[in-house]
Amino acid sequence: MDETRVTLVFATIARPHCVQRLVRSVRQRYPRMKIAVGDQGLPQRTLSRFYEEHDVRAIFLPHDAGVSRARNAAVSQVDTEFVLLADDDFIIGPETDISIPLSILAGDRSVDIIGGLLYDIYGEIDFTKGHPRRWERMFFTDTEKELFVALPMDMFFPIEKRAGGHSYFRCDAVMNWALMRTKIFQRGATWDERYTCNGEHEDFYLNIKQNTDIKVAYCSDFVAFHHHPPDFRYFDKRERQEGWTRFGEKWGFKQYQNHPWGLQKFATGVQVYPEAKSLEDFLARSPAYVAPRAFLGANIDPDGSVCIPKREGPQNKVSVFVSNSGSIRLIENENATSSPSYVVTKFSLQDLIDVRKISVHLFDESRSQTLTKGQPINFQMTVRNEGPPIGVGNGLHKIAAGMRIRTESGELLPFAENHLTPLVNDLNRDSFQYISTTLDLPVGRYLVAIDLWVDSLGWLQRADRTELWIVDNELTQVTPQTAE
Repeated sequence: MDETRVTLVFATIARPHCVQRLVRSVRQRYPRMKIAVGDQGLPQRTLSRFYEEHDVRAIFLPHDAGVSRARNAAVSQVDTEFVLLADDDFIIGPETDISIPLSILAGDRSVDIIGGLLYDIYGEIDFTKGHPRRWERMFFTDTEKELFVALPMDMFFPIEKRAGGHSYFRCDAVMNWALMRTKIFQRGATWDERYTCNGEHEDFYLNIKQNTDIKVAYCSDFVAFHHHPPDFRYFDKRERQEGWTRFGEKWGFKQYQNHPWGLQKFATGVQVYPEAKSLEDFLARSPAYVAPRAFLGANIDPDGSVCIPKREGPQNKVSVFVSNSGSIRLIENENATSSPSYVVTKFSLQDLIDVRKISVHLFDESRSQTLTKGQPINFQMTVRNEGPPIGVGNGLHKIAAGMRIRTESGELLPFAENHLTPLVNDLNRDSFQYISTTLDLPVGRYLVAIDLWVDSLGWLQRADRTELWIVDNELTQVTPQTAE
């Protein structure tokens, strides 16, 4: 298998910690594979040296130029036969075998895109606890009734095809983990650059189905990992809904049924409606009606299961996943599925014997922050390690970035677990890390030390310092002063 026939392509915005992790995982597994990125995030100096050191072709775009524009820019740098599409929060593992989709595309010239299987990792990085993610869809449209329907391919009897010793199945859309023939971008495939966020994925594949002869398939043997760091600044960008409105207007749709997740009306953004339980319920959905969000009252047991109280009788105990975005899905047949094994990096306490070789350096924009009371806080930093590399994933001990907070009078506030964010990158020479959390602090000025924390050692005392202003509301004017 010649990996030089493939270019990995991804877009990124203000997540250098994810970029480093993805690129390093690619270089470990496929050192000669080409990489192209459309970077629409932080100032060029942040990642430019890293890109150069790891032979990454980077196109730097204006901040928040949009995922569509960034992907198109990255694809414009490709001079190989194939494009491997990924997101910046993916991780390539030893189980990732690019020869699988390559062999399928070589054996079936009628197929142009092979999508693969992702294993989601929730919370701290533990590759032994990945859970399969499925979003392989069949698209159906009804322009007269202004409907767009996406149904899982699992709802239909599978028509298995085989090539290169692997099974694959035709569908209309796959996830952003896919190998593509580069020539499809000369045959009508493109990301519509009017989409900044949301809607661009369905648009890409609907355009392929409606306006091109490009064919799509799915192969579950082609795997990678997905770990979504809970970064509040990224969530704010990711949850914007104007893309869905644009999608509806472009294609003439008013409703999108994405089974089994529910129905959304493009005019109001993402508003999921439950199925009507009666005729009266159905008729109540006039154009002015907006379904309220549903909340579920439940008790969480120490073992992680959820007890849902019934009106009468015993509690109904179920096991669930709570995603970083707050959504909940039930766990069924947990023992029937298991993720691939992953050779993770580890560190021992001996690796930290000389912590003087480690230092924390906050980004300039994190030097002083003014936040509304209750607003999430984000710090981004570089951790410099002048000693040998230290692995931090699935280690014998846990290492995290954390905060020690003092009031303006010097009083040290009690330390809480939510002041910690597990590291997402191994400690090489320069690694990008972040902290993202909410703080329940009264209005005032605080001095914050950003440090590294090890469960069996405590603070490493390598802190960089900043100041934090908490104000009543966004209209409150505060003139920051330099922290001592």
